[in-house]
Amino acid sequence: MKVSIICPTFNGGDLLKKSLNAILNQKFDQPYEIIFVDSSSNDGTAEHLNYQSEIHEHLHLYNIDQSEFEHGKTRNFAISKSSGELIVLLTQDAIPANDYWLAIM
Repeated sequence: MKVSIICPTFNGGDLLKKSLNAILNQKFDQPYEIIFVDSSSNDGTAEHLNYQSEIHEHLHLYNIDQSEFEHGKTRNFAISKSSGELIVLLTQDAIPANDYWLAIM
């Protein structure tokens, strides 16, 4: 079963980097993808995520204008871009508690 991890971002800073690192280090033996939707960050968030998407083929970044952001609408957009059978919604500052967080879910 493929899992899609969805996370909207805006100026995520260091917390987003910690969260992403924790997601990428999950001990999980099923296929998964990570989909970020960035709302015109101006702190380097989008650039960092773009760089990470070049390294990790299962990480995808979509950019929207900040004026287009709405909590439900943005998440629905990300879900429409996903291919997982199971959807996990995160926020940019949610740092998984351990390396088995995804497997436990």
